[in-house]
Amino acid sequence: GIFKQKMMPRIYLSPEEERYSKKIYEDLNIREEDLKIVIHPGSGHSSLNYPLEKFAWLADKLIEGFSAKVVLTGSKEEIKLSANMKTKMRNQPIDLTGQTDLRGLCSLLKGSDLLISNSTGPMHLASALGTPVIALFSPLFVASPKRWGPYGEGHEVILPSGKTCHKCDPETCPDFNCMEKIDPEEIILKAKKMLKGKALKVN
Repeated sequence: GIFKQKMMPRIYLSPEEERYSKKIYEDLNIREEDLKIVIHPGSGHSSLNYPLEKFAWLADKLIEGFSAKVVLTGSKEEIKLSANMKTKMRNQPIDLTGQTDLRGLCSLLKGSDLLISNSTGPMHLASALGTPVIALFSPLFVASPKRWGPYGEGHEVILPSGKTCHKCDPETCPDFNCMEKIDPEEIILKAKKMLKGKALKVN
């Protein structure tokens, strides 16, 4: 019956809100047909973070191999995080960390082709806006993607290989930081598959 049907959360933007990201991209000389990928390297301490060095390698690969325009997002408290990530890159991403409010972030996510992020709020925003997500999850049982993963079809979740943990104690864990086990090449392969047919420039 009607109660068995899955209710998909959706976020709708006004025409003015949709124009917000279009204007930002136009001001940066980014065309509508350009491939736009948002990377959200922080998590607001809600989960373990993917290492910045690997996010930097990933962003460079997307820029060089996909001709992608990579946009960094985050809160005002994460400005230093994105700045640190940029120092590890060969290319310059578009850094909008701390520069958007919630609806502005929604507009950027709606106007992009893919979000790559830790398990965090923007992951849920993107899925509710219809933007594909590659979400990087820790092996913590309480943070399981079965419970907290992006809702709906067309998203990908990647976890470090190995066991599920019931608690995280960095001082005693032999695998800390376990997120380093996620191979950035795996993220690239998933991105290529998800963007196939969407961008002619994907090699």
